[in-house]
Amino acid sequence: MTTTYAEALRQFRAAARAALDIHDPDKTPEANARARRNALTRTREIFAAQIPTAIEPTGPSRAEILDAHRPSTADTLAVAAREREKVQALLGTGRRLDQIISGASPARVGAILDNLEILPEVLASAEGDQITAQFEALIFDRLAALGDDAAIGRLDAEREVAAPNAWSRVMTETLTGPVTVSAYSALYRADPEACREAQESEVPGLGDALRRSDREQERQGPESDAA
Repeated sequence: MTTTYAEALRQFRAAARAALDIHDPDKTPEANARARRNALTRTREIFAAQIPTAIEPTGPSRAEILDAHRPSTADTLAVAAREREKVQALLGTGRRLDQIISGASPARVGAILDNLEILPEVLASAEGDQITAQFEALIFDRLAALGDDAAIGRLDAEREVAAPNAWSRVMTETLTGPVTVSAYSALYRADPEACREAQESEVPGLGDALRRSDREQERQGPESDAA
């Protein structure tokens, strides 16, 4: 069944395409350009009012929950040091870190977490932050699998807002250009049927046309609307 958001998306795409295609042979090129801009602006205003506001999940953030598992006392630091040695030994046998995380104990999870920023692959990469974030996500999932109440609660809270937040992202991106793969992926994870509906209303070339229209408007400046 088509959702309200999917229908709003479909209507915007059709209206935006129609706005960009406006051409009256009896008007000057400048007048036609102005008519297209005005129609697109109105269409965007109507659609923007229908975009749901992104909702932050309730409770502690992922970062706060992960921080709580970093070793901080003399005892936990000593345990972490021994666990890091074991992790290095496992890596030396050809095991990948993601495989080690998937079967890690709480103590080993904490040791790995505390060591992420100085991993060789992180230090050697220009995308170290992204690599760290990927491992943190795996660690978070492992904590939930181990029964950590805070991690489980956070995942439940994220699931509750996943669909409206994914729609917010897809619709916001649609306003100004093509929808990214990551935005569609988030919607698919939250609601596969909704993602199918959103993708089915795609208008070929519309995203790029919106970007071109905006770039042209920026080049012409505000005085073009007053002409």
